[in-house]
Amino acid sequence: MEKFLQCQSCGMTFDERHKQYIAKDKDGNDSIYCTYCYRDGEFIDPRATMEDMIELAVPHFTHKTGDEEAARKYMTEVVSSLSRWKTNEKIVKIALIHGQNHKGSTYHIARMTAEKIGGSTEEFYPEEFSEGCLGCYACINKGMTFCPHYDRIGPVLASMLSSDVIVIGSPTYVLEMTGQLKCFFDHLFSAWLSHRPEKSMFSKIAVVVSTAAGIGMNGVTKSIARQLFYLGVPKIYRMPVRVASMSWDMVQRKEQISAKAHKIARKVADQNGKAKPGLRLRFMFSMMRLMHKKNDWAPLDKRYWKDMGWLEKGRPWKSHE
Repeated sequence: MEKFLQCQSCGMTFDERHKQYIAKDKDGNDSIYCTYCYRDGEFIDPRATMEDMIELAVPHFTHKTGDEEAARKYMTEVVSSLSRWKTNEKIVKIALIHGQNHKGSTYHIARMTAEKIGGSTEEFYPEEFSEGCLGCYACINKGMTFCPHYDRIGPVLASMLSSDVIVIGSPTYVLEMTGQLKCFFDHLFSAWLSHRPEKSMFSKIAVVVSTAAGIGMNGVTKSIARQLFYLGVPKIYRMPVRVASMSWDMVQRKEQISAKAHKIARKVADQNGKAKPGLRLRFMFSMMRLMHKKNDWAPLDKRYWKDMGWLEKGRPWKSHE
């Protein structure tokens, strides 16, 4: 983790006199925040805004300088430059894909997370893309645009490819993602690592949200994350939430959920423009590369890998390193 000389929430200087106030993350390592702002891996006041922090600090500096206006101007400059409050202007677009048509807990949490990340959001619902795959192999043998359902699948995929961040939500249905969302992923099979992965996917960040009244949401977020991994997405944040209710209006833990969404949004902002494949994704890519070097059964796939330069020294993430 990058080392900072001051708390990235309030601006407290971590000099010799104050270094004992550096808060710890849940793993026991030093965080980038002080103990007044952060404890056990969570913000003490997750609802605080940048303006709240400035107003909290102004009286302290006014007492020192005697000039409230100058103190407010100084603290505005300091606090706005800190990681917790710094807006990430690079996040221009978010593709938000809902796995259900109704607007329940998963819908609200996925939208909340997208809003906290920032940027413009393009939303999609199953009524727009949930046709079942016909198993016709047109996408494999001819190309994805030959899919009988491409007019419905194409716009969603195009949004994913042009977005900085992908947010996908699905409630837990019989311990899995919704059937409608699974139908969507079935249509993306030709874009898997084993066939013709899209180059831009290798620099994406994704957030996966699932809710359940009781159990199953962890498995759902893992399942959706697995789909995204095989599409080449290198950085995926999972957000399983036990809501213990059948409707968003009945959920009692909205503040805690908001704080969790805020924390993930900050991680996304910190990683934006930096996401690149880890060892596991690179290993899978290398295995697929070796397979396609010997490929004599799927000519379209092999030609794609050759044209992309991936059978030689080219790699889809090279321009992102």
